[in-house]
Amino acid sequence: IASPLVNLPLDQIELMPFAAATASAAIPAATDVAGWVGLLRTVTVTFTAVPDGVAAGQYAIINGEQYPIVATTATTVTLEYSSLLADPTGTPVVQFALWRFAGKYRGLSSYSRASRKTYIDPLTGQVTGAPAGFPAFERMADGGIGLLLEGSSTNLLLDSEAFDSANWTKSGLDAATPIIANAIAAPDGSMTADGLKEDAANTWKNIAQGGITANAGETITFSVYLKAGTQSWAGLTIRDGVSYLHTPFDLANGQVGTVATGVTAKIEAAANGFYRCSVTYTIQTGLTSVLIYVYNSATPGLYIGTGATAIYVWGAQIEALPFATSYIPTTTTTVTRAVDMLSIPAPGNIYPAQTERTIILDTDVLGLFSNITQYIWATDQLYDSMVINTAGMAGAQNGAGGWSNTAQVGDGNVHRAAAVVNPGGATHYVAADGIIPTNTAYPTAAATGTPTRLYIGSYSSGANHLYGHIRN
Repeated sequence: IASPLVNLPLDQIELMPFAAATASAAIPAATDVAGWVGLLRTVTVTFTAVPDGVAAGQYAIINGEQYPIVATTATTVTLEYSSLLADPTGTPVVQFALWRFAGKYRGLSSYSRASRKTYIDPLTGQVTGAPAGFPAFERMADGGIGLLLEGSSTNLLLDSEAFDSANWTKSGLDAATPIIANAIAAPDGSMTADGLKEDAANTWKNIAQGGITANAGETITFSVYLKAGTQSWAGLTIRDGVSYLHTPFDLANGQVGTVATGVTAKIEAAANGFYRCSVTYTIQTGLTSVLIYVYNSATPGLYIGTGATAIYVWGAQIEALPFATSYIPTTTTTVTRAVDMLSIPAPGNIYPAQTERTIILDTDVLGLFSNITQYIWATDQLYDSMVINTAGMAGAQNGAGGWSNTAQVGDGNVHRAAAVVNPGGATHYVAADGIIPTNTAYPTAAATGTPTRLYIGSYSSGANHLYGHIRN
């Protein structure tokens, strides 16, 4: 409970229409955004004159649907939107709207991201896209909807959906047609998932990509969307120097097999019968390549194939993080996803840290770092924040006197986390799911200064991102 009350539901937005205009010509056919086929669509709508105040970062409401605006001229508005939306058609009346996160708080929220990103649509479960500067809402671990807030990441693999390209070498697959391109519907609903057609010989069967920059001591995560074909076992392999670290996945039952030494693995159900499989590993010698294998059992090895399409693959990614983040599509170059930044004004919304207050929210995380704290929130005043440490324990700092007690919120489940300041700012403590652990002493020194903004999901400088979801 904050005083005054801040109610910032991070599971929805509200639109504030401020102008309208009728398209001066029929809306042309929309097209896929290059490199984002099946994820994002784009179209430009023409007007006699675009109303004053219309700009990128706003929404156009057409036939009841909300389309993000990414560019404008004096007479045109360019839209970029999730492929799950129907393409706008006709010569409609278009309403233009500002937006903010729904709730009761003073001032406009500030949200930014300098790149496109993908996310899991909470209604369909399909992978879809959000244009730069627009938020992405997903199902959280408990099934509720929250805002996905991530730091930056780069997909180091090339041709993440085009496994028939020369960037992927093939072994143990059909000599004439090793890859069946665009064979079935992918996790984003488009016909872009490829099939691996095995040969009929007694061979190891895989595709591989090398030339990836990852040195000794770096932790990487390799993730791919996989679906069973005639075979129900597949594997992700990291080649560290001359060592092959095989981890098999059961694509019939959604289970991880025997994990290679030093590797952690995860499997998550995705749309259209796929699973997102991932392996995380700290490089010991030097990353030589990564491989996607087909197996005929839980044990990696050679087998005599049938010449059929053994498994289906889509959305391969390597990132220098200790867990998988939202998928980043690539073609001929690596691609970087920019950071999510969210803040609200502090004046009128939260009192200074010296004053009695409680900041409470629901959160989950995609994973933890071994050497970096992840910020749930922070003001722009030093020593005024709530973070998750490397053990997944949330703690709060209200002054130079030290940290509060800590409570577990970093286990992948949704937790209601609260940071409480007692009268006068003399003590500061945290609670998780209504329980206040007493595992450390509370700090007694209150923070000084009056905050101007409350940053959510990162430190005020934009560092130490949450990599997770937040909602009220």
